[in-house]
Amino acid sequence: MRSWEDALAHLDEDTAIRALLTVRDASEGPLPDHVLKAVDIILVDSIPPLTSLFPSPSATTLPPSFSRISFFRGDITRTSSPRLGITNACNSALLGCFRPNHLLRADCYTIMEAQGIPEPGGRAKITKAWSFPCGYVLHTELPSKEDEDALFNCYTSCLDLAKEVGTIDAVAFPCISTGVFAFPGDIASQLALRATNEWLTAHPSLNMRIIFTLFLPADVEHCTHALKVVFPSISAEKPKKILPLIPPRGMQAIREADTIMIPAGAGLSVDAVSKEFGFALDYTSPTVFSTLYPELAKSTNMRCLYDTFGGDFPDENAAWVFRLLHAHTILNWGPTPVYEALHKLVHTVPKDYFVGGYALLQCIKPCVPDAYFPIQPFIDRALPYLDRAAGRFPDNAQFHAELLPRCAKCDGDLFLNARAADWFLETPHAAEARGVRAVCERVRGEREARRAAGAGRDSVAGRRMVQRGEGRVTLVRVNGSARDAAVPEELVEQRIGFGLNMGAVEFSEALEDAGIYRYGV
Repeated sequence: MRSWEDALAHLDEDTAIRALLTVRDASEGPLPDHVLKAVDIILVDSIPPLTSLFPSPSATTLPPSFSRISFFRGDITRTSSPRLGITNACNSALLGCFRPNHLLRADCYTIMEAQGIPEPGGRAKITKAWSFPCGYVLHTELPSKEDEDALFNCYTSCLDLAKEVGTIDAVAFPCISTGVFAFPGDIASQLALRATNEWLTAHPSLNMRIIFTLFLPADVEHCTHALKVVFPSISAEKPKKILPLIPPRGMQAIREADTIMIPAGAGLSVDAVSKEFGFALDYTSPTVFSTLYPELAKSTNMRCLYDTFGGDFPDENAAWVFRLLHAHTILNWGPTPVYEALHKLVHTVPKDYFVGGYALLQCIKPCVPDAYFPIQPFIDRALPYLDRAAGRFPDNAQFHAELLPRCAKCDGDLFLNARAADWFLETPHAAEARGVRAVCERVRGEREARRAAGAGRDSVAGRRMVQRGEGRVTLVRVNGSARDAAVPEELVEQRIGFGLNMGAVEFSEALEDAGIYRYGV
């Protein structure tokens, strides 16, 4: 027994508990419920407070409330503690982001039937957590983007209710109203910090922790900026980066790899924020689609950029205005943090890398193997007539006579050189394909980390290479969607597959923070 005490003496409480749980003999059976609850409470308390973001936590400039405020990167619904309340941002009927058959819905219905009127903005209700591993769910109505007072009151009302219940030690908040209700994220973050700081200041002796869940890269940026605005006295104290956790074995696989292959998927564009437009190229976003192509959003059933591949266009005129204008938009999207980070990573190594493009049209027959053409001349010819608001060439006769892209080989129809059907031409990419095969052949037998940035769970190439790699290839899948970040369970069990639910910029920053760039992987 003494040897165990000596071994654990230098560990903090959180690490010691995890170590003991790891080595505990499974034949002893499950731990009693009261022990599991105590362990969960300690693990929740291990989320670092806001003071840990600053190089001098003892500085007198830091408000006292900072020791009770935390920023959490990840899914707070997976945090298990009977004394934790998580916040559900909902509508005036207390319906929010849970399944229709969920027991939470029944509880909310009972509350609203008893109340008899819709929930006013800025108020809060509470229910049991049911299937969630926490103790409670606090429900607060989402205010509109104009109602700052209501958003402020959402936070204070939830905290007042948690205090009244008396068995809640921590409240977790999402970034309320910054999603579909489009409340500006920077203002929302400032209101959240002001509201919680004032509430904690008014209750100095209360043992209550506040956890802000930062799910998206934009949430991190807004909260970091809000700290400087709400607490100007700490601006000189430059905060550390708010980084997600990368499993040590995943980090080790990257650090020790002889070769890194990065099949940057479509999901990578979700992090590619344009300086001109102020948003990322998210192909699933209705907001992005309606902002870039308002007429198509109004006059068709298409609601996002992915829908355009199915093509519910009114006619050929509208279809080609979109294709040429969208290609022009993409080709002039400009430098973005995510691609600059990716560029920085690949330039730390003297090895080959391959990048795709969005710059070709092809014959959709196709009539001959080389029936592909640069899109730029077609864009240049049409650009004076392209109009986002109208969504059409003004002169339909001129469009058909002069501006309609046609195959120079057979005068047939053209389409983007994208893998949309069996007519896709591989010919333009033959050189890149040979290069990739050469790299794969060259590194055979080496340790490879295949970093799939922005590649979803339906992307099979990475999984196939890992499965054929006989343990020498590790898949690290990085995606802002938890669903698409998942890797096959068998790869996880073999410790050659890691799914990281985070943005590509955050991942690259985490590598740099860990010194990976300096090691020259």
